[in-house]
Amino acid sequence: MPIKLNGATSGSVELDVPDVVGSDASLTLPTTNNSTILAADPTKLSVDSSGRLLTPARPSFLARGTVGSINAPTASTAGILSSLFTDVSTDNHGLHNIGGHYNTSNGVFTCPLIGLYFCQGHVRWETNAFTQNSYIRTYIQLYGSSHTVGNSLVLHQIQGSNESSTAYMDQNVAGVLYCQAGDTLHLAGGLHNSYAKLHSGESSFGVTFLG
Repeated sequence: MPIKLNGATSGSVELDVPDVVGSDASLTLPTTNNSTILAADPTKLSVDSSGRLLTPARPSFLARGTVGSINAPTASTAGILSSLFTDVSTDNHGLHNIGGHYNTSNGVFTCPLIGLYFCQGHVRWETNAFTQNSYIRTYIQLYGSSHTVGNSLVLHQIQGSNESSTAYMDQNVAGVLYCQAGDTLHLAGGLHNSYAKLHSGESSFGVTFLG
C-alpha cells in the first residue's frame, strides 16, 4: 500500500499476522480527496521525531486593535467589540488568522467545521466614572441555526458599578463551545445606559478549533 509520511513519496505497510489469526489481513484508512490521511501534506499534518502530532493548519485566529481608546457601544445595544480588532498580522506578537475564517472588517469568526472551539476575549475598559446602579460587561456571542440570543451569552462577565473601582478595568472571558459548521462567534459588551472607552491595542479576541 503506497503511503506518504513526513514528506516521504513512497513506502509500504507490512502487517505481521499470527498464523492462528490467518494469513490475510486488510487495513482501511479514512481518505480525503482520494488520498489516505497518511498522505496528508506535512505542512498540514505530521508527526515529529518525539511522536507529537503537529497540526499547523488548524483553524485559529488571534486579533487585536491597532489604535488607542475608542468609544464603545452601550451594553444594552450588544455592540460587537471585536469589529475594532482588525490586526491579525502573523509577525506581530503571535497574532494570526489560519484559514481566514475571522473577518477583520466586522469582527466575526465563522466556524468552518462542527466540533469544539476554545474561545477567549480580553478587554481593557476606561470608564472614568461608573453610572450608579449600572453595570459593564464583556461576552462572546454564538449565533447559528441551533442557537438563539437567549443562550448565546455562555461566556460572559459582568461587573456592577456599586463596587469600588478605578477608571481602568479588565474583563476576561474564556471557555469551550460546541459549534455547528457555519455558526458565528463575536465579542461584545459595553457599559449599560452609558459609554465606556475600549483600549483596543490592549484587548484581544481569539478562537481555536479543538476538534
